[in-house]
Amino acid sequence: MTPWQEEHARYLEQKKIGDKSQTNATEEKPSEQPTEAQTMTQEQSKEDGTVEDVQLERTSERVSFMDKLPNLHSYHNKQLFRRVALIIGVLCIPLLICGYFISPYSRLAKIEVTGNQLVSSQDILNASQLQLDENFFQQYQERKQAKTKIQTRNPRIKSVAISMSGLNELNIHVTEYKEIAQLSKNGTYYPILENGKVLEETHKDANKQQVILEKFTDHQWILATITQYKKLSSALQSAISQISYEATKANKQLLHLYMNDGNTVIVNIDNMATQMKYYPQITKDLTNKGIIDMEVGIFYAPYESSTSDQEKEQDSTTSSSEESVSSDENQENN
Repeated sequence: MTPWQEEHARYLEQKKIGDKSQTNATEEKPSEQPTEAQTMTQEQSKEDGTVEDVQLERTSERVSFMDKLPNLHSYHNKQLFRRVALIIGVLCIPLLICGYFISPYSRLAKIEVTGNQLVSSQDILNASQLQLDENFFQQYQERKQAKTKIQTRNPRIKSVAISMSGLNELNIHVTEYKEIAQLSKNGTYYPILENGKVLEETHKDANKQQVILEKFTDHQWILATITQYKKLSSALQSAISQISYEATKANKQLLHLYMNDGNTVIVNIDNMATQMKYYPQITKDLTNKGIIDMEVGIFYAPYESSTSDQEKEQDSTTSSSEESVSSDENQENN
């Protein structure tokens, strides 16, 4: 064996020994970094896992789509049903309208009148000109004209409301003006409504529950007096028994109010409501009945003094007339 061959054999033995020692060290202390084989194995496992996930996702997608098929079918059925119902409903509307006008329900079957106390129900029906067994819808559409006719022919009616009380029935509800006074004229009494309207109705006897207006000839002053009278409290309204129109050339609004307690109040029409509110305070301390003048200020004079003043005026008048007569006789004798 040549020296070169001996050296080569010696090198191979040393290499084997070194490989064995390295193998043992590796078994005792595993390396922290994975080997190429391990890396390849991990990558392969990841690829296998990804493929499995993709397959699961595809499977879930297929399953969810199949689950949605029955719901989609039900949704299409509902849409179809709605469309068919809409078409049938549109076609039925004209049929229902035609059937309504042909049926008895299209004719007015009943009219009821409510709210009236002094005006008779028959007078209200006659004034409305509503006809039974005639077209209900047409008469209901013309209810405004019926309201106007009722109020025009019946001055006691304040307001009218016509409404449906059934499928083919009407209700006429009326509100009447209150009767708050009466006008005395030629021995008869005419009712006066709260709006100042004097009715043509006549009564021989006066209503003691209402104030009596006397000597009024112009409706303008009647309306003005009623307007002021309504502003009074209910106690003051009840305290007045008569209102007499005592106009003069200097004052066209002069009134004499005759009270139930025996006093007489002189007041103007325009300030009757403002002045009469002091009446309870004035009469509270009075001991004798008399005249309370509220024409300009507020003055009081008992009936006795006013009567004596009138007697004095009459005496002065008679004495002056006697003096004139005597002077005339003396002139004739001369």
